[in-house]
Order: sequence, then structure tokens, then C-alpha cells
Amino acid sequence: MNTSAELGLFGFSFQPNGKLERLTIHGGPNLLYESTRPVEMAPGRFYTPAGWDECFPTIEPAENYPVMGDLVGLPPRIEVQPELIRQTWRAARFHAARIFRLEAPHILRVDFQALNVSDSPQPVLWANHILWATGNLRRVALSDGSALAGFEMDGSERKWFLPAVEPTALEYPNLTLTLTTDQPWWGIWWDKGGWPADSPGVYNCLGVEATNTPGEVPAEDWLAPGGAFEGWVRLAVER
Repeated sequence: MNTSAELGLFGFSFQPNGKLERLTIHGGPNLLYESTRPVEMAPGRFYTPAGWDECFPTIEPAENYPVMGDLVGLPPRIEVQPELIRQTWRAARFHAARIFRLEAPHILRVDFQALNVSDSPQPVLWANHILWATGNLRRVALSDGSALAGFEMDGSERKWFLPAVEPTALEYPNLTLTLTTDQPWWGIWWDKGGWPADSPGVYNCLGVEATNTPGEVPAEDWLAPGGAFEGWVRLAVER
């Protein structure tokens, strides 16, 4: 059964597997990309590019971790409280939590926390993997001063990274969503039907990922046994 909840003007719907599949403002249209077509990323491991996931501690397979890391595909426990929504995961090497709460009436803050519960150092890549629907998007202002527009399918696909010293702003006809983070990078993934290459023309979405690493596998960040990782993203609604 799906879990639905509200925090102020934000509405949420979580799938039974923990994916946040719907995010709305004042009951409006879903801001997240929707799809029911999974991709087999590795033998027996399926992923549906839609909604909002947490990729940790990798995206591509690395260091004996599977594609998308430990958390995707592992259903979390979910607690809905009047002031926050908390999801918790218990994986073999990490315990993790994602917490949604209001920082102000128009600002949603999302905190991610992970603890190394193994007896050895573990590599870390966190990608706050939000896939935005593009149907109502008019323009996206990126942190380097450039902008994206024209979201119709054309068979292309691109992934790149930008320093997160400035926000990313998603502009809609009646509001703007401004994203900020404490992480050093934005990962931008723009799929206009070009991915996957063996099945083109299926997905049309925009990923904006706060991340600690400008790549798809862990780089320099490691957690010692008992060490913790924390990161946050803010979504501010501007009329």
C-alpha cells in the first residue's frame, strides 16, 4: 500500500518500496517524473527511472556494491509525524535515514544521514536522485549561469556536473522551485529519450542531484567504522 502524507503546502506519496513517487504543491500536478517501465540495470536488479531515490554509496557498481548502491530496492521503514516524515534503512554495511521537514512554510528541507556499521572503511558517494517531470517546465537556471529549455523528446541524453556554489532553479508557469545544498556538486542528467540506448524514446526526465562526488562511483570520501555522512537539500517555493 502506498503511503501519503502532507507537510504544509507539500504533498507526498511513497511507493511500498520507499520511492517517493509524487511530490505536489497545494495539491497541484506531480512535480516528479512518473514511469512504470523498469530497466534491468544488472542481472536480476531492476530500477525504474522515476520519482526520488537516494543513491548510496555508489551509482555504478563499485567496491562490491551493486548498481545504485545499497538503498535502492531495499524498502525502508517510514514514520509520518505531524512535523516530519522519516525513512530509515538497515543495510548490511550502512544504516541510513532520509528526513523531510519544513524549514519555513515555503521551504522543504531534506536531510540524508548514513552510518558505517561495518568493521572496515567504506567508500561514499551520495546522489540525492530527484527526477523531475518536464511536461510543465519552462526553464531551468543552472548554477553556472547557463539555462535549459526545450524539454520535448529528441532522442538525446547527457550527464554532467556543476559546482553547487549557486542554486538550481526550476521555473514553471506559476511558480519557481529553487534548490540549494550543502554538497559541492550538482549532477545534471537530461534524458530526452536517448537512454537506454537499446530502448530509445521511452523516458523524458531531468535529474538534478546534489552529490559529494562529480562522478558515478566513489572517489575520495571514505567512512571509518562508526563514521557518519550527512547531507541536505532545500526546496524553496517562490510564487
